[in-house]
Amino acid sequence: MKRFALTLLSIALLAGMMACQTPKTNDTIVSELDEQIKAQNLSGVEVEQTELGVKLTAGELNFPPDSKDITPETAEKLDKLAELIKSYAGRQIMVVGHTADVGDYMSQMELSLYRAEAVGNYLIEVGAIKPANLRIDGRGGTEPRASNETEEGRAMNRRVEIILLN
Repeated sequence: MKRFALTLLSIALLAGMMACQTPKTNDTIVSELDEQIKAQNLSGVEVEQTELGVKLTAGELNFPPDSKDITPETAEKLDKLAELIKSYAGRQIMVVGHTADVGDYMSQMELSLYRAEAVGNYLIEVGAIKPANLRIDGRGGTEPRASNETEEGRAMNRRVEIILLN
């Protein structure tokens, strides 16, 4: 009888612990990230909820034209974003690369994938995510944030976004 009572108690405790570990909602994650971004004074980082999950876009996370190379400035910004992402290590992460809409479509798509891969690998190297949790996608120049008529606009379009997937 004691063994049965202990088993029931163990089950009740386990159920209670599991109830306390419910996944965070996207609204909660957006609020937490907003607070962390303000606390770390990370300018130019936007957080928003999308159909896919919670998207982080860093305004200064840009690439040189026709390049997948991570500049020292981009690495510095990625280091800060990596610290934010580590809090959500168990989630699947999608890194989405973008290009300016210059040149042919296939080259843009290829370059955007290379950019996403470069950022994803960087996040793995610094321990922010596990390789099994990484997804990459390239969108080429199909989702511009600014006009491609000016160099400033094209620079804004050469970017990578990080999505904490649902």
